[in-house]
Amino acid sequence: MPNSSYRRGANFERKVQKLLQSWGFFVMRSPGSKSPADLIVLGEQFAWLVQCKIHGVCPRKEWNALIEAAELAHAVPLIVYRDKRELVWMRPYMFKTGKKMAQPWVKVMIGENAYGKRVLRDYIDRPAKEGADQDIVSRVL
Repeated sequence: MPNSSYRRGANFERKVQKLLQSWGFFVMRSPGSKSPADLIVLGEQFAWLVQCKIHGVCPRKEWNALIEAAELAHAVPLIVYRDKRELVWMRPYMFKTGKKMAQPWVKVMIGENAYGKRVLRDYIDRPAKEGADQDIVSRVL
């Protein structure tokens, strides 16, 4: 019988999978396989490798394996975790080298482009100007 930590992680993976499927993505889950990605997400012209973490902490070995697998598959590596009641999506952009190294990542959002397609966008943290949108987006990946 799996322990409660495993069950919580598996339940979180299934919730993220259902959310992505409800947005129209094809999602494959890799339960208990110890592969670099928990979810493989396919869109019309892209692929994401998603690692689901309940608390947002990804050990160096898993972090680096995710980036390496994404590079081999020409996919975008993503880590998703829950912060209070919302999901936070982050895109790791370089390997972790040291034991106490901070997680090198960029916060991303999933939104819609002008054609109504779901896209992944990077956040840029800066003060919002009066009358401007709170979420400032740099580019579509």
